[in-house]
Amino acid sequence: MNILFVISQSLSVFIPSFTDEFNALDVCYTLFLVDERKDYTIQTQQIISYIEKYSFDRLLIINDLNKNGKFLLTGSVLRKIPCYVWFVDSMQNAKFKNKNIGLYKQVYSFEPSDVSFAASQLNLHNVRYLPLTAGHHIFCNKNLKTNFKYDVSFVGLVSGSQKRLDILDSVAKYCYQNKKKMIVYGHFWHNNHLLQSLWGGMIFRYRHPFLYKFVKNHRITPEQCAFLYAETKVNLNIHISNHTGFNCRTFEILGNSNFELCDEQDNQYIKFINKKHLVFYRSIEELLKELDYYLNHETERKQIARSGGKFVNSHYSLKKIIQQILL
Repeated sequence: MNILFVISQSLSVFIPSFTDEFNALDVCYTLFLVDERKDYTIQTQQIISYIEKYSFDRLLIINDLNKNGKFLLTGSVLRKIPCYVWFVDSMQNAKFKNKNIGLYKQVYSFEPSDVSFAASQLNLHNVRYLPLTAGHHIFCNKNLKTNFKYDVSFVGLVSGSQKRLDILDSVAKYCYQNKKKMIVYGHFWHNNHLLQSLWGGMIFRYRHPFLYKFVKNHRITPEQCAFLYAETKVNLNIHISNHTGFNCRTFEILGNSNFELCDEQDNQYIKFINKKHLVFYRSIEELLKELDYYLNHETERKQIARSGGKFVNSHYSLKKIIQQILL
């Protein structure tokens, strides 16, 4: 099979994982990296030229990319070749609706509620739920660590998410008061230049005095993420408020048999079993209770981590997920 794989630069962190799985499946692919800063007209024409020049069996795009309502894949593209789109953000969050979305051969979304939303609101009945899971080479290589550097860790975008801030504030206070080692990576305040970084840090420290002690205000690579998960006793997962499905971090943490403490999500499609594959929490109070318990019960924690890793790698490898698109 020969495919044209279209993805934006902002999601380029996923490219190594897709590359590994395409190679494992003996899929011949051409990568088209979309520059979201530039006008889409020229890039659309480049995609058409690629399609006309090469014998692609299908096109796969991650998210239905648009710039101010002007979509990258126009009707002329969608009619030239079987096109498949995989939403890794909810379709319900899109500011603009694509009048040509019905021309896609198949629509996939990592958000379970998009299936009913698309049917009722868009009269679109070719939407399937498909989670974005973990790349084998980076997150599932079984390079297990025996010594833990941190008690608690979290990686993710926090700025703009009050839910994540409230949870992390409470966990940071617990860790400080109980002398636990915690580390948090993400974007908490602007740091484009020194003055901005200093001022932003001062404001954040005033508003979040406990959390500030553990924050590293920068992003890390997927490879660094994988090592951090392996070095942490309890890896926190905190979903964005308007998402009901499991994010890719759910599978990245579990992929290498790391322990995960996760807010409970819609479990109708993926049958995670609480306290067998990972541990769910439904409130901050429950999170702190479970955190304290599993930091002090190593045997149970490691058993759940092993079971979760086995479950994810057996049923939800990225290779198996991509196979569903390529069938």
